[in-house]
Amino acid sequence: MLPGQVLDLDHRDDRAAYLGFSHRPCNRAAGARLGNQRRRARRERAKRMVKKVSLGVEIAEDRRHTSIVGAGYVSKGIVLIDLLAYLTGTEATSTILRLRKTRKVQSVVIDPHSPGATLIKPLTDAEVTVTQPSTSDIAVAHGTFLDELAAGRLRHAGQPELDAAVRHGAQRPLGGAAAWQRRGMPVDVSPLSAATLAVWGLLNGPADYDLLESVY
Repeated sequence: MLPGQVLDLDHRDDRAAYLGFSHRPCNRAAGARLGNQRRRARRERAKRMVKKVSLGVEIAEDRRHTSIVGAGYVSKGIVLIDLLAYLTGTEATSTILRLRKTRKVQSVVIDPHSPGATLIKPLTDAEVTVTQPSTSDIAVAHGTFLDELAAGRLRHAGQPELDAAVRHGAQRPLGGAAAWQRRGMPVDVSPLSAATLAVWGLLNGPADYDLLESVY
């Protein structure tokens, strides 16, 4: 750095801390590259959005948020799971109706023994057919999700709420099988429960690999 040069106060890409002074042209060029990378990532995500999805819906244990996850095929045997909405509160009917206008919704799946059970009646009143898995179906959904994940057949869109739920996912006994633990978790695991329901709903329906270029 030489006297008279124009400087910027540089910061980390996540803006959590400053790194010190840097040459303005270098700093601005690095920022432009990062911005271009983020725009490319958004475009790539839009290209991967699927046209036909199964929706899994779950309310958090503390009932502060509602998770709506879509699962759809991006290629033969490969499923994309996407947290389509992470809502404040427990009203989800209007969002699901809106999603049905932008995608072909194969099924809407809600566990009738979960906090999300209160959504079944308002959705039914709005003429949305709700798939209600049995206890044995929940066990199958849980095992299938783990099997598909281990086999590398699940992809995800990389939302922080879903990422945190997956990292903190813990199992609880369910009969002779297992399901996701909902109570006493350090983060909201409703995105993970909703994703599991969405994948189960998708795999129990016909395969459809038709993709949307963009939904925005």
